[in-house]
Amino acid sequence: MTISDGSAWAVRLYKQDFRFDAGHFLVFADGTREPLHGHNYQVSVRLEGEIGPGDLVVDFLVAKPVVRAACEEVDHVTLVPAHNRHLTLEQHAGRVRITGSGEPLDLPAADVRVLPIPNVSAEMLAGWMTDRLLQGFARALPEVRLSAIEVEIEETPGQSAIHRRLLP
Repeated sequence: MTISDGSAWAVRLYKQDFRFDAGHFLVFADGTREPLHGHNYQVSVRLEGEIGPGDLVVDFLVAKPVVRAACEEVDHVTLVPAHNRHLTLEQHAGRVRITGSGEPLDLPAADVRVLPIPNVSAEMLAGWMTDRLLQGFARALPEVRLSAIEVEIEETPGQSAIHRRLLP
């Protein structure tokens, strides 16, 4: 349903369990990296779109598991960027070796999630999460007509990054 009075509709999902705990490090512009450390990330999602069946933008009962599944993908692992020009990743014998920026890191592959991003900043995580959620919503909610998505990743209380994407 399209409302012709200029109205816009959005929903926001921010449940206590939309979270993931993960290790990471940033690689700075000069190629140095910060020490490996972790955060308890919190995720919030805002969806803008048309009112659809049932007079909803999205059905919360269907949308919430999509967000939880994306969080679970990166929970309790070390996040590593696949596309950082300063890093080289080698995977062998169940290990991931990260070289090229400070001391090499050698981690069990089961404890690593390599993400298709250039750096593991809150900004890049928000962009990755946006992609992951759009894939999940397309499968779970094919009838939904979204016009925008906004994903906020809070790294620590009071410190977050937001990625907003307008959709065709």
